[in-house]
Amino acid sequence: MRLSIASVFAAAAIGAVTLPLAAAPQFGPHVIYGIVRQVGPATLVVQRQNGKLESVDIAAARANGRTGVLYVGRGVALYGDFDRAHHYHVNAINSAYGVRDGVWPQSR
Repeated sequence: MRLSIASVFAAAAIGAVTLPLAAAPQFGPHVIYGIVRQVGPATLVVQRQNGKLESVDIAAARANGRTGVLYVGRGVALYGDFDRAHHYHVNAINSAYGVRDGVWPQSR
């Protein structure tokens, strides 16, 4: 199959379109923003905006390949849900670069 230069540019343009926030894929009903302080095989410790450290379960996100590379000091958005014991289980992790620059989105 041969692709013309025009079709390659058209595909690149379509891929470069950003989705509005409402149309972004949702991996869990709750999103928590924080700065990575410690990375473990099944847990992640993040510092929230209020300074509190929280340990979250990232086993499901790792099993599904939805963690990327995790670095201490990097801002992240954690998508997941709470269980009955109020432990947070992460389904996916995205970078949140604005967090380390003092721009904290509202956790929900």
